[in-house]
Amino acid sequence: MEDHKKFVICAVQVPGFHRWENAPDDPRFAFLRDRHRHVFHIRMDFEVSHGDREIEIINQEEWIKRVLDCHYGTPCEFGGMSCEDIAVALLNDLHAYSCEVLEDGYGGARVVRQ
Repeated sequence: MEDHKKFVICAVQVPGFHRWENAPDDPRFAFLRDRHRHVFHIRMDFEVSHGDREIEIINQEEWIKRVLDCHYGTPCEFGGMSCEDIAVALLNDLHAYSCEVLEDGYGGARVVRQ
């Protein structure tokens, strides 16, 4: 039988605020320098060695929310953090394989552990 890598996928949505401190002077983007709100859609992939609930999805999603609340409050105050910064912070805290952070479910970033 062929060996496969297995991952548990956990996804949460949290309201939060951030800003892009170095946004260009272009009028289309200048507003991004100010604190603005998103619903951040966060998806994390955790590698597992077997298929029998090595990681319980509901518990892991609750843990992700607790970590976010502990570090950033509710709603999350990310300050000048980009989607990439948020993903890296979560990877470091939760030791996942990858983390995706999307603004309002659209554009964002994915970071994969090397």
